[in-house]
Amino acid sequence: MNNTWRDRAVQFDHLYTGEAFECNIPYFGTYLRSKLNQRLENALRFVDFIHAQKIIDLGCGTGTFAVKAALKGVEVHGYDISGKAIKIAALKAEKAGISDLCFFYEADITTVDFPDVDAWFDLGCLQYLPDISSVINKASTARDFYSCLAMKYHWLNVIRFFYRRVLKGNPYYTYTKKEIQGLFSLYTNVHVERDGPQFCVSSVQFKV
Repeated sequence: MNNTWRDRAVQFDHLYTGEAFECNIPYFGTYLRSKLNQRLENALRFVDFIHAQKIIDLGCGTGTFAVKAALKGVEVHGYDISGKAIKIAALKAEKAGISDLCFFYEADITTVDFPDVDAWFDLGCLQYLPDISSVINKASTARDFYSCLAMKYHWLNVIRFFYRRVLKGNPYYTYTKKEIQGLFSLYTNVHVERDGPQFCVSSVQFKV
């Protein structure tokens, strides 16, 4: 995992609240925040849709998704390379009175083993890894999954590529539908649905 995320994970989560610098960019900022919050809501609906009781949150950041999922009564195991983000996530869970349902780990998801869960979630973390197959394979013992991956050749990803890789120094990877199907080949059912500049990939058909 790129070590720049040790410092940027907390800053990235400010996109959800509108506090990040990117949110002030005309059109792009509004669009970006809208898509992020829509992605968050879709993931929470998927938790209900599959009746999950125990899940993994890959690249959990400051716990934005994890805490909301735990408030539904779901046990969440969140992983992030940023120790600062993990501390904030744990504090959020404590303040919400759900520390018994939230377990946060400062870890590189490419090197750790995951617990047995019903489902795993990726709200944009995997697209920053050069090889996501090992992570998917390790998590594939879970019955269900929900992942968001950037779509190759979409015009908006040209801007995102420049911003993330050139300005921020973060590797950023995009995929075709065929490439995604190959990466998720361990799963019998893989549903890939286009949603703007990204693909929503899930274990069961789910309308975003």
